[in-house]
Amino acid sequence: MIDRGEYRSVLCGLDIEQGAGRGLGERGASTLRAADAATARGARLVLVHALPVNPGVPMSPQALEQSLLERERLSKRIIDALLEAVERLTGRKPSEVQVLVEDGPPARAILDVAGRLRCDLIVVGHSGTARKDLLRRLLGSVATAVAREAPCSVLVVRPS
Repeated sequence: MIDRGEYRSVLCGLDIEQGAGRGLGERGASTLRAADAATARGARLVLVHALPVNPGVPMSPQALEQSLLERERLSKRIIDALLEAVERLTGRKPSEVQVLVEDGPPARAILDVAGRLRCDLIVVGHSGTARKDLLRRLLGSVATAVAREAPCSVLVVRPS
């Protein structure tokens, strides 16, 4: 078992708020700061953002190519935004952080990357909202799903 402060690899699940170029938002900034603090003894920091899977299947080679190009452009914008946030909020250089953009539901993407990279700690934000919608009650939050299924320790950062 790895003691606190002896992490080799820390995975931070982040969500870029798409509206009006808002970037991470306060919850994401708090989550990133906590992940950065967990790497204080030289652990590798990996950021992951999940892109929802588009259920529509392109029906032609041109439509498929266009869909792949759009995903590539979106991924680049997300990676650039996350690297800018890392530098601004933590002082780290972009070359010191690995950023991954994965397809699928956020909890599944975080868990898959954590397993694949053998991370010692996962840091995720908790929304702190008391949503009552049926889907949320049935599926649970990303933080809950990650904490329940993670192959390693999980730090859930609550909003301040």
